[in-house]
Amino acid sequence: MVHQHFSVRFAGLFKVKYFLLGVASVINHTSELFAYFFLHELIHRLGHIKILFLGLLGNFIRFVYISIITNPWWVLPFEFIQGEEKN
Repeated sequence: MVHQHFSVRFAGLFKVKYFLLGVASVINHTSELFAYFFLHELIHRLGHIKILFLGLLGNFIRFVYISIITNPWWVLPFEFIQGEEKN
């Protein structure tokens, strides 16, 4: 939820076409699909506490990265992290 609000505010700040948000959404949902199938094994190996910590760390890194970039298209490489954080 926070990420979606942040993305819309980010798009408004840079006057981005909503096409970029659509592409980011496709990348995001594709990564969520992959995470859905593979994360169960990772949770079994590492434990849920470490996975939650890695998700929070990934969110922190992604939000700092997004706040630093000046070209909105550079947000796409980090969109794949969202799927791993959500699941």
